[in-house]
Amino acid sequence: MNWYHRLKLAQFTAENTVNVENSSIQVTPYDPIVDEVKNRILEKDPQFGRGINTVNIVGAGPGFGNVESTNPADINIRLEAIKSEVARQMGLPANTQDPNYAEALKRAIEVVFYHEKGHVTDALRAQEGSPDDQLSGQSLFPGGEPFAERNVPDFQ
Repeated sequence: MNWYHRLKLAQFTAENTVNVENSSIQVTPYDPIVDEVKNRILEKDPQFGRGINTVNIVGAGPGFGNVESTNPADINIRLEAIKSEVARQMGLPANTQDPNYAEALKRAIEVVFYHEKGHVTDALRAQEGSPDDQLSGQSLFPGGEPFAERNVPDFQ
């Protein structure tokens, strides 16, 4: 049974898994660049959205994104942290009107999408293969960072 159908689990409810069977991913709050990247990925791979319900643009926190065990159908992206890192690496101010900066930003967001999708896939596989009622932490994400990193395509 798929993890998103096991609604007796606290972290998987009807409300937080509404779009997991299709490739409709909501970006909240809406950001045109993040939405463009999402659409670009879905054009290349319409099944990319399997397991993902929402992409939340969140504020401060560690890293550039995460998936939480309380709701692995949602991906959290720290857009401001990504913008700052791209600007730092390019030695430029964060300016989405600059075509070079904008394209580098989109590529960085795409990398974060793929990485976090790796965690979603890891949780999906763990839940599908588990007789346990509730998985969390290492048991929900047994592949950890190495699994997520392998999910990122080589853009070189």
